[in-house]
Amino acid sequence: MEARFVKDLAISLIFIILFAFAVKDYTVYKKVTGIEYQSKYTDISVNEELMNKIKTIESSIKDRKMFTFNVPTDPLRQDPVIKDRLDRLQAWENMVANMVRVAATFINEDNEKCAIISYQGKSDIYRIGDIIAGRHIVDIQEQQVIYTSGGVRSIMVVQPIPPKPADIDESKNITDFNY
Repeated sequence: MEARFVKDLAISLIFIILFAFAVKDYTVYKKVTGIEYQSKYTDISVNEELMNKIKTIESSIKDRKMFTFNVPTDPLRQDPVIKDRLDRLQAWENMVANMVRVAATFINEDNEKCAIISYQGKSDIYRIGDIIAGRHIVDIQEQQVIYTSGGVRSIMVVQPIPPKPADIDESKNITDFNY
């Protein structure tokens, strides 16, 4: 074929494609103009009054989700307010932080008896004669600390951190049940 025939063929194909697009565009335009502005279901649709009520309810639900109760019991039933997983985890952390717990006993390089005691979320090294939480340390023996408090002599033994309850422990896989 000669170059001019190829050129004429390409031009004619472009015009045919443009004509096909124009016909398709016109048919889509006719379909769109044939659609009524208002639906035939307008008379049963949601009116403004009902939409305002729905928006009021939605905003009320959002407000209630953001509200936090500051009472430990339900005032109507006098039962404990239902606590979620985060509340139970925080309660466990507070319980661990506020307990006086002997973590370890040892003899340091100066041959002094020492104990690591955790209290209020901190662990410190204590020696005989120190005072922690109103308790005067009298003696430190292997795995136990002997102290006096209010004239009463008592013993604290080494104990690990209490384990998290199973329902708040992330390391344990608890399957969710769908009812």
